[in-house]
Amino acid sequence: MGLRDTPRRWGAVTQWLHWSVAALILALIAIGWWMRLMPLSLDKITLYYWHKSIGMLVLALVLIRLGWRAGNRPPPLPRDLPRWEAPLAKLTHIALYLLILLMPLSGWLLNSASGIPFRIFWTIPLPPIAPVSAGLEHIFSLLHLASFSALALLLLGHMAAALRHHFLLHNDVLLRMLPRFGHRSRS
Repeated sequence: MGLRDTPRRWGAVTQWLHWSVAALILALIAIGWWMRLMPLSLDKITLYYWHKSIGMLVLALVLIRLGWRAGNRPPPLPRDLPRWEAPLAKLTHIALYLLILLMPLSGWLLNSASGIPFRIFWTIPLPPIAPVSAGLEHIFSLLHLASFSALALLLLGHMAAALRHHFLLHNDVLLRMLPRFGHRSRS
C-alpha cells in the first residue's frame, strides 16, 4: 500500500491519521465522562491535563489531515449510490471536520476563560486565546458540550454508514480505509 490516496483506496498516511484521530476521540470521550463524575482530587486534575493534552494533539492531527487531504484526491464513492447519498456523505464529512476542530478549540477557549495555566503534556505552554471571565467560561463550556453532542451523533452516523456499505451494500467503502485489507477490493 502506498502513502498517498489513490482512486481505489485511502493511502497509508490518510488511514493512519483517520484511525489515530478516531482512537484519540474515543479516549477523550472516556476521559471526559470519567473526570466529570469524579470529585475534585489530584486524580481528577491529572485527567483534565490528559484530556486537554490529547485534545490539542487531535487538533494538530486534524490540521495535518486537512493539509494532507488538500494534496490528495480522495477515492470516489461507488457509482451505484442513490443520488442523495453522495451530497450527504460530503456534508457529513465537512461537519465532522468542523466539529473535530471545534471541540479542541472550544476546550482551549474554556481553559483560557478559566484562567488556569496549562502546558500540553506538562511541557508546551498553551497561550490563552480568550480573556479570563466566568461568563465566557460558562458559554465556552456550553459550546464544548454542544459540540460534543453533535460530534457524537455524527460519529455514530458515520460508523453506521460505513457498516451499511460493508454489510448491506457489499461495496468496498469500509475496506479501503482498513490497512489490513489493502490487497482486497469488492467493487
